[in-house]
Amino acid sequence: MLSKNSEGGDQTGSEALVRIRPFWHNRVMATPEPAQAMLLGITIKDAVTAILIPIIAVLTTLIYQQRQQRNDRRMMILRQLLATRHLPADPNYSAAINLIPVEFNRVKSVMAAWSEYIKEVRFRSPEGQEETHRQQVIKVQTKLITAIMKKMKLDYSEADIQADAYAADGFIVRDNLYLDSLHAARDQANAMKAIGLILAKQAELLENVTEATPTAPPVQAEATALPKPKVKPGAA
Repeated sequence: MLSKNSEGGDQTGSEALVRIRPFWHNRVMATPEPAQAMLLGITIKDAVTAILIPIIAVLTTLIYQQRQQRNDRRMMILRQLLATRHLPADPNYSAAINLIPVEFNRVKSVMAAWSEYIKEVRFRSPEGQEETHRQQVIKVQTKLITAIMKKMKLDYSEADIQADAYAADGFIVRDNLYLDSLHAARDQANAMKAIGLILAKQAELLENVTEATPTAPPVQAEATALPKPKVKPGAA
């Protein structure tokens, strides 16, 4: 079958199909990819990148700040333990011990050492074995501090912690005097309580004795007649 072309020449159907094919092929290849689609002059890829990059940056900053703050809190606990480990009556020492489960909750080595320390300090040693118990407390305390230092990536052995420990004699004497004063106040309170119980018991016994003793009837005075006055004879 013959057809007229634009120049007036004749062409067969197969020749016309050959001329048309490149037109449709080029049209299909010219269709943009989804990532290259234009939206108000901006590609979708560029728009997604512009949105995600600030979000990722903010999230990264928040995660870094949280980790840094957690490390700062853990380091504060370690410093308090090292500074007051010879002064167990110091409030900072008790605060540091009580904060360990909060800041090291997921660190198994630290929590195991903390549990062992709490168990040991709560144990009441028999009379005459106080020094042995004190040495055992120091031992588990050193293990706890060593576990925290390893978590904080500080190279310090248990032997070094015990050998390099320092506390001024004045602070130790002051702390012991403070503990003795607390013991004296406790003993005084116990003594006052015992005295109160004794006085209450005495009052109860006295009341029982008073109720058990029969009371004599009141003595009534007998009325005596007064002698009549004598009248002298011849008296008017």
